[in-house]
Amino acid sequence: MGAPDYRYALDFLNRFNRSEYNGNFLSDQFFLGRYNIWYFFQTSLFVEILRFSGSRETPKQLRLSPSGFFISLFLFCASFLSLLWFSIFRKKVLIFSVDSLTSRYKSDFRIQGLYAFLAGESVSFAEIFHTVPGRESLKRFWGRLRPALYLEAIDFLFFLACWLFPRRKDIAVGKLSGDFGKDEAEFAGYLAEKYKQVVPLSLFRIRALSRILRWLKPRAVFTIDDTRHYNELLVAAQLNQIPSIALQHGHFSKYHVGWLRRGFPGEPATPNALCVWSEYWKNELDRLGSVFPEDTIFVAGMPTGVANQGSDHRQRKRGQKITVMIPFETNATVFEVRSFLDAFRACRGVEIIFKIRPDRDEKDQLAAYGLTSATAQVVRDVSEIIEDVDVVGGVYSTFLYDMVALGKPVFIMKTSMDYGEGMLVNKLADPLSLSRPCEQLEKIARTSPAVITRRRERLVGEHPPDFLKSLRDLALKYGII
Repeated sequence: MGAPDYRYALDFLNRFNRSEYNGNFLSDQFFLGRYNIWYFFQTSLFVEILRFSGSRETPKQLRLSPSGFFISLFLFCASFLSLLWFSIFRKKVLIFSVDSLTSRYKSDFRIQGLYAFLAGESVSFAEIFHTVPGRESLKRFWGRLRPALYLEAIDFLFFLACWLFPRRKDIAVGKLSGDFGKDEAEFAGYLAEKYKQVVPLSLFRIRALSRILRWLKPRAVFTIDDTRHYNELLVAAQLNQIPSIALQHGHFSKYHVGWLRRGFPGEPATPNALCVWSEYWKNELDRLGSVFPEDTIFVAGMPTGVANQGSDHRQRKRGQKITVMIPFETNATVFEVRSFLDAFRACRGVEIIFKIRPDRDEKDQLAAYGLTSATAQVVRDVSEIIEDVDVVGGVYSTFLYDMVALGKPVFIMKTSMDYGEGMLVNKLADPLSLSRPCEQLEKIARTSPAVITRRRERLVGEHPPDFLKSLRDLALKYGII
């Protein structure tokens, strides 16, 4: 399987959205009131097209129902009992997130700032998670061991109803016309068939979530800005006049299709407030053409606190040892990244620190990048070694922005992927190619403190807002506290 091609996937998605089904654009046919449900599927479609771009293979079977019947049944029963629990012991807010145990709150580390705020203000909460039913979801359930709802419990109920009361399905294959090559046409037909059948599931989710919200009566819904899975919850909250607040969890780019206008009629699902990390990100959403109305984008500050830690960059002199930190990036073209790592290891006086993700296996990350504990220092938490880091580089990840906020010189590897071009367009980082990489690395390590300060202030502002105070202001506005 080849590497995913982001440019190709975006082009394919644009062509697919404007393909015709029964004489009308596919993207113009599925509405719930003012909402265009086709917006809900953009991120999921893009992910599937990315996989296709690397394999050029159409899945042989169309599978909508979840695998693992008994685990799905368990999650359904756990959700039902949790719903009863929450109806007896009322909670002030409902949190939607990805099923994860990567923070000290046994939640997704990307929104641990929200949990810290709620704990500090003694605000009770219920949770609903997106998960993938399987052994890992069971491990996380027992690891968390507190009542929680699962989005997939609603899906289980839907598919159970479909099995008990089957209906004839309309098949889109053969009725789709668009600008596709031969292998593309088969895959486009598969996508059209699949997502046309996902529409009833999406509507069922909205009805079920709307009833759950009417039952639980939370004062607000907090959610990670996951445009792949939060759409139905946002609609359900708005139907029940419950304010929804989304939290930025990563950087934005032209490939974040669920966050951006696609030129469809109708409206996407958006929260009452989207909390972004700084004015930079509000401007970036405007530059990219986001779906979020300008007056709903709230500059809240960075929950990690890196914006308030200041710069510790010490300009390196020529010939001194250089410590370069490389983060693991899930979607990077690893064969190209390996070439850069090989080049760095060949440079005199260069040491590599490899930053791994907390939500993935360490051995798998090392193997993907062709590293071992003997060829690179492996770290999970950078707080203890950050002062020793001279340069940070990668392809695209949010981690690189964090390093700009911490006052580190950052470079973007010049690969076939332009996912991280925003850092270059906005002059937050330097490009680095495989042409004389040692000299480039040394030059970047000697970036002046004045340049570092300008980059940092461009990203986080001269006086970064305090995240916890910003959340408190929103909580007061919506009557949460």
